[in-house]
Amino acid sequence: MRKFCQTFFEDESGAISVDWIVLTVGVVCLGCLAVLTAQDGTFGLADSIRNVTSETGITPAAVTDR
Repeated sequence: MRKFCQTFFEDESGAISVDWIVLTVGVVCLGCLAVLTAQDGTFGLADSIRNVTSETGITPAAVTDR
């Protein structure tokens, strides 16, 4: 049993897989954070454009609600 535990703790064959999984999760989280950060500004810009176009009498080609 002692030899099994020693070889188990010394084996590094799966260490690279764990590194890639951690890096992938980090990149996905950063991507989600970027989208969530830009989302508020995009909705605010769309509302501003809608207000300006409605004040000037320009009608949009297609109106969709969020």
